[in-house]
Amino acid sequence: MQSRDGSAHVVASTKDDLRPLGCTRARAMRRGVAALVVLLVILALGGIAGIKWSQITTIIAHAQDMERQGPPPEAIGAAVAEEQVWPQTAHAVGTVASNRDVAIANELPGVVARIAFDSGDAVRAGDLLVQLDVSVERANLDAAIANERLARVTADRAHQLVARGVASEQEGDNAEANAASAAAQVESLRATIERKTVRAPFDGRVGIRAVRLGQYLQPGTTVTTIAGEDATYVDFTLPQELLPALQVGMRAEVRGAGERETLAGEVAAIEPSVDPTTRTVGLRAIVRTGQEQLRAGMFVDVDVVLPQRESVVAVPSTAIVHAPYGDSVYLLEPSDRRTPDGQPILVARQTFVRLGEQRGDFVAITQGVEPGRQVVSAGAFKLRNNAPVIITEDAAPQPELAPRPVSR
Repeated sequence: MQSRDGSAHVVASTKDDLRPLGCTRARAMRRGVAALVVLLVILALGGIAGIKWSQITTIIAHAQDMERQGPPPEAIGAAVAEEQVWPQTAHAVGTVASNRDVAIANELPGVVARIAFDSGDAVRAGDLLVQLDVSVERANLDAAIANERLARVTADRAHQLVARGVASEQEGDNAEANAASAAAQVESLRATIERKTVRAPFDGRVGIRAVRLGQYLQPGTTVTTIAGEDATYVDFTLPQELLPALQVGMRAEVRGAGERETLAGEVAAIEPSVDPTTRTVGLRAIVRTGQEQLRAGMFVDVDVVLPQRESVVAVPSTAIVHAPYGDSVYLLEPSDRRTPDGQPILVARQTFVRLGEQRGDFVAITQGVEPGRQVVSAGAFKLRNNAPVIITEDAAPQPELAPRPVSR
């Protein structure tokens, strides 16, 4: 019994000893796995932190590099400030006066039977405009022509009888007088018909039609107006101080209101006296080409070219930056920077200037810019002082001293 009891005791003790050993191993494995997971998490976080640190350092280095290099350059157009010789001009505001501008009216009363023009038509001298009713006059003309033929035949026979001594000289003279009177009657009726026919007195362009078909016209009723197009006059005045320099034949440049295109003309007449009220002298210029753009009564700008000339420093008007605190331009100066393709990068320095007269696409600089300096002529509005720029050929328009824009 004892041995059995002792043996059973030994077996129970062995089972109790083996159970804690298995739990210890399981706990150890769980701790190992947890440690491995923690290590993997630490390694992942470290990797992410390293990547982010690399990205941040790269961004910081790129920003520092950009800060050292400055902002990217702006594309602009450039031009050179040129020393130009400009003729001096005297400016005035003039009024267009047609060379021939008249109102066309009928001479005799009558009913409008035909209208042969439309408002604004170009006509030639002698073209029919309005025909009044001449049916009665034409019938009378046919009768007068018949009487004239009869009177002429009677006169010829009377002359033959006088030659043969059958009729007296008095009878022959009476017959000749009757023939002449009949011929005069024919011409009178023809003149009446012509006076009831309204024709264009000269080449030109008619105005608005003022009559209607079937309308009865009193003598002197305006049918329309006509303005000659062979030449156009421009009347204007200039101060008396310029009178010694003014001469007939001097060049005059005429521009319509708001227009940039210039019409060439010349001074045709100068008033012999000065207006005592305004102390100005009257002038008349004649424009022979392009006058179809002008209409009688228009006001135009007139520049009379004087003999004097002036040397100026001129830049394109697009180079001027206008601001409440003054006008300025951007002068271009070299720098040590270049674009990736090797193009030099310049620096735009803002310089305030004093402006003079403007001619065409150019403006004179009286102070602030020396001849030969390169200025920004296109894109100046987007710049600031010391801005980096690059010159592109397509950004700069070609300025002209006497531009002639294409009509669209």
